[in-house]
Amino acid sequence: MKTCCTCKAADIRRVEVEPGLFVEMCAVCNGCWMPFNEYLHWKKQQPRPQRVTSLTVDQNVDVDDDCDHAMLCPDCGRILRRYHIIAGLNFTLDRCGSCNGIWFDGREWDALKRHGWHMYINEFFTEPWQERVQDAMSKERLIRIYQQKFGEEEYDELLIIKTDPPLPHPHYPLC
Repeated sequence: MKTCCTCKAADIRRVEVEPGLFVEMCAVCNGCWMPFNEYLHWKKQQPRPQRVTSLTVDQNVDVDDDCDHAMLCPDCGRILRRYHIIAGLNFTLDRCGSCNGIWFDGREWDALKRHGWHMYINEFFTEPWQERVQDAMSKERLIRIYQQKFGEEEYDELLIIKTDPPLPHPHYPLC
């Protein structure tokens, strides 16, 4: 019998979260396990979404906090890998590198669906997507570091100076 990745309850039931899309959902914490092939089969039946390269951040995305322990795949027992989905938002999904199944904590599927992001799940785990997320997160970290170092007002002034055309230096002529 499968157990929940998050709360370890054994009360997992097969439910239909969308017409034709079945997951195994925990009756205790509402986390759900989605076999990747089920998702791909369901997605193939849906109208083709527009290609997306990034998602806009909505700070009002209501999801449960990710659990702080390593989770095991309910199908093959391997450790799930956590993927950041959107820079600027603490929203991650856990995926098995062996069978590709995906674990959704609490209300994560509902949040993805509410924002129209549920049609792009297969793209979240690609190298280009993850590189863009990591790049954006690195830039955000640097901004926070600079804001702490200089203060927010001075940092904003530095941004203005940076974007203005450079002034000629008296000892170095412009090329």
